Amino acid sequence: MPRRNWRKKYPFLYTRRAYLVRTIFTYIITYFALLPTLLWLVLASQSNPFPEQLYDAQRVLIVLAHRGDESLFFGPTILRLTGRPEQDKLTRLLVLSKGNITQASYPVKTITYVILIADHDGKGETDNTGLTEACAILGIADRHCDVRDLPGHQDDSGVVWSQARIEATVKDYAMKWAADAIISFDNGGVSGDKSHISVSDAIVNYVSRTESAPPVYTLTTTSVLGKYSLFGDLPLTALTHVLRRLFFNRTSAYAANDASALFVNSFAMWRRSVAALQQHESQDSWHRYLYVMLSRYMWFNDLKLVVPGSAKQGQSP
Repeated sequence: MPRRNWRKKYPFLYTRRAYLVRTIFTYIITYFALLPTLLWLVLASQSNPFPEQLYDAQRVLIVLAHRGDESLFFGPTILRLTGRPEQDKLTRLLVLSKGNITQASYPVKTITYVILIADHDGKGETDNTGLTEACAILGIADRHCDVRDLPGHQDDSGVVWSQARIEATVKDYAMKWAADAIISFDNGGVSGDKSHISVSDAIVNYVSRTESAPPVYTLTTTSVLGKYSLFGDLPLTALTHVLRRLFFNRTSAYAANDASALFVNSFAMWRRSVAALQQHESQDSWHRYLYVMLSRYMWFNDLKLVVPGSAKQGQSP
């Protein structure tokens, strides 16, 4: 059987323009598909490097706006925190807790607290049960999940909440629970939600005004394209994470490796995040199925240290 001469039969495939197109297409596939996937496999299969002060923190306070935020946005962070090996200060931490012991099937190695400071869609009692079950799946004891229903703090993305009231609440809980680290939204609010931004602004004000305030890390807001790129944005985020540590302000009171954190979910951890989200009846909608597959916040979290006095909230100099 004679061999086909593909070059003669399809000459347009072998022009310089066609070669250029093939090369560009190859680079696109490599960067947006192969490289992110390989990098995700590497980072998800090992212990992510913690900032020293966040790894050593025994009472991490996560301040959220609504029920479901812990699963929608902070799953990778919470799972990495609750997955830390047990440390010798655990008994002391238990003195600061309250309520009944959770029936979680996952061991709680260190103490992570969650505050939610809003009502959600009028599903109060049902969603409280969902929050307890979600916390159990994420490895947080139900006694460390506290819901505050502050006046005027309803679930409305267009309403600005009282920063003074939020700041007072966060300060009260930080002192009561002796928190040695706080995690929350940055000034972009992940989705531009004004209630998220109000929480961020209040916490930054608290840190700026209080010398004894613990270190604060905020979850990085990205563009809509980056938000729904699965882990296609992971290579650039990882590079930014490395550069942030290399060029961190050496005159700061914090060490360079405290500048940021990058937490990546493995597939098993992603499934736990999805299972936690499914405990909230208010989040049971068709577009959430697309979200859990495509959103970077279900797969990895990029946290930045808030340095008091810096020009930009949630961003280290």
